Amino acid sequence: MMLLECNMLREPAGSRQTREPVRVARKYPRVTGDPWRSYTEAMSRADAAEWDAACEDERCAFERLGVYEVVPRPKGRKVIGSKWVFRIKRGPDGAVQKYKA
Repeated sequence: MMLLECNMLREPAGSRQTREPVRVARKYPRVTGDPWRSYTEAMSRADAAEWDAACEDERCAFERLGVYEVVPRPKGRKVIGSKWVFRIKRGPDGAVQKYKA
């Protein structure tokens, strides 16, 4: 677990004039890097196999949880759009822990 210096300030008990920084423990891996703008862009990278596996994991999770149901589109209705967001989760040492789609 990693401790971070937070910019929130806490007032000590009994005093309103002295402030000290709050220390926050980070429990989750750090997410770094810019998200790739499209599926095509992510699949054109050298690590496309990892992104493809991450997309498949996400699709399987959606099916397993019953997030959506494929139905015929009613006439005169619009389809709800969606998009992929790609992130790389890194550990405290900077090593890649997970490709998240």
